[in-house]
Amino acid sequence: MSEWHIRFGTAGTSDSFEAKGYKSSLDIPAYTAEMGLDAFEYQCGHGVRLGVDKAGKMAADAAERGILFSVHAPYYISMSSLEEDKRLNSIQYLLQSAAVCRALGGKRIIFHSGSCGKQSREAALEKALDTMRRAVEALDEAGFADMTLCPETMGKVGQLGTLDEVLALCGVDERITPCIDFGHLNARTLGGIQSKADYAAILDRMAEALGDERARRFHVHFSRIEYSKGGEKRHWTFAETQFGPEPQPLMELLAERGLAPAPWVKTILAPGSRATELLLERAGLTEPLRQLGFYTCGFGCMSCIGNSGPLSEAMHAVADDIELASVLSGNRNFEGRISPDVSQNYLMQPANVIAYAIAGTMDIDLEKDPLGADAEGNPVFYADIVPAADEVAALVDEFVTADLYEQGAADMFEGDAAWQALGAEPSDTFAWDDGSTYVRRPPYFDGMTREVAGQDAIEGARVLGNFGDFITTDHISPAGAIAPDMPAAEYLEAHGVAPADFNTYGSRRGNHEVMMRGTFANVKLQNKLADGRKGGWTRDFTTGEITPLYYAAENYAASDTPAAVLAGKMYGSGSSRDWAAKGPMLLGVRVAIAESFERIHRSNLIGMGILPLQFIEGQNAETLGLDGSETITVAPIDFSAGLPSPAVVKVTAKKPDGSAVTFDATVRIDTPTEGRYYENGGILQYVLRDLIEG
Repeated sequence: MSEWHIRFGTAGTSDSFEAKGYKSSLDIPAYTAEMGLDAFEYQCGHGVRLGVDKAGKMAADAAERGILFSVHAPYYISMSSLEEDKRLNSIQYLLQSAAVCRALGGKRIIFHSGSCGKQSREAALEKALDTMRRAVEALDEAGFADMTLCPETMGKVGQLGTLDEVLALCGVDERITPCIDFGHLNARTLGGIQSKADYAAILDRMAEALGDERARRFHVHFSRIEYSKGGEKRHWTFAETQFGPEPQPLMELLAERGLAPAPWVKTILAPGSRATELLLERAGLTEPLRQLGFYTCGFGCMSCIGNSGPLSEAMHAVADDIELASVLSGNRNFEGRISPDVSQNYLMQPANVIAYAIAGTMDIDLEKDPLGADAEGNPVFYADIVPAADEVAALVDEFVTADLYEQGAADMFEGDAAWQALGAEPSDTFAWDDGSTYVRRPPYFDGMTREVAGQDAIEGARVLGNFGDFITTDHISPAGAIAPDMPAAEYLEAHGVAPADFNTYGSRRGNHEVMMRGTFANVKLQNKLADGRKGGWTRDFTTGEITPLYYAAENYAASDTPAAVLAGKMYGSGSSRDWAAKGPMLLGVRVAIAESFERIHRSNLIGMGILPLQFIEGQNAETLGLDGSETITVAPIDFSAGLPSPAVVKVTAKKPDGSAVTFDATVRIDTPTEGRYYENGGILQYVLRDLIEG
């Protein structure tokens, strides 16, 4: 099977373009990328009005984002007109479209052939064939021989554009590719596309007329179209489900016939290093992986730190209705890590990742069920594609050499042209840029004195979060995409960052203002103070309202009120995320009271000056009658000897009605060194004071 790649995109912009804050054609690449798409059909239906210079800027931006442009030529084209001038003008429209398509970095020009008029369909087709031949010659003479003309199937009965008519036009030259608009075909056949068999008949007819290779590379339009006796009446959105055709049977059929990942599957290949990529190349695996849609997107951590990028807009729209799953060969499957839209995450070897991508579902028995069918329609099973252990061992023995790592490491610190152009002047101290939204001077040492003053008493702390069992560091630490309706997005917009450029929390981890606003903001997090609302929400007891957790923390800080966290078992399990401790500290959290702590997270809390207290065995917030509306006061603790004294401290939770619950909690500062860290306000302050003294 030769290399092929299915791209998805929109034909023009929708209402969402302006709704998302985009204004100019220059924003189209960012708009397309935000939706997780990799193609865009620029519409010149009412004339070619896009300047070449502007198109060049759009092309450069699109290329960086892996987006490919095509162009829809003006609607004024009439390939079969009875008037010679109109046919000549049609050729000029195609030439104009070719010029702007090249400037956009595209190759395909989609066009309507026009109406049959008052002549027979046979006569109209003959004129259109003649015009098509002349158009090909004109494009070649003008230096556009690399452009692909794509005549489109049409929806109105009176238009030239049945499937066979379009295929006849494609017969003029091997470079011509059909644009199959399935919505149009469904409309002109009055609902003739109902099943996978109906789609198969269209694909089979293309293959019969053009051959398998040309038929593979056809251009597709898909939309829901209302029709009447004369065919197409009007276009509708995908939300208007009363009009067909349904896309699912087509998607399944394309996946089966190409043995490629199902079209709704997002594929990512992120080798851990350049050496790993070289290994794939030397073993002859790079091209086959690309044929399956697995193109290298970068090196290092991607999905494991929540940098997988968004799913397509279509999958995002149904995320609440179906169980979306991820399959990855990484080492992290925590809730919400891969995507806020994904509910289930499975870790497995790379071959299995590819197998499930092809199948497009987790609801499959890999031992018994076929993954799909090959180009000849034969079933392909998991056992047919998974390599044997001796095959893998042979490739490793042959290609994993010292040279592999030497070449992989060559020039690794030089970076690309963009990196080299950044420039950096050597200096003894870092030059903080107050205008940067990526790296800012953190406040960890603000107000610090040379002498150890000890920690302030924790009195009247407000509960920011009342959490259940097994709250992971992924629930606490900011990760993944920055949601447009949360405080981090508000901060970035206030600093002139467009939504398309928000990037991820991981990319902005050097900006504490972004990260603290994303703390406790995991979309799967359940805070008992948020009245059932998932994500970074809580009740602000200064206003009584449910609000983003950051805003509540901001209000508490304004009144010098410390914050607290209540939790269940194994609070902070998972990866040892530094921001799972730094974020709460910046939000004013002074104490975390839990049934138990994950070992490393407990240590990290101490390192950021947060007091970990553990409920006495058999007790928790629920048994004590605590709901988070209380103010928390911790009795004084002496750390002068390193270890806490007392080791079990009195905690008082005062309820809104004035009553109080007093209970014992174990101070989980387990070593004298931890005690010194805590007394200093955190490990950073301890180290700095130690350096000064040294």
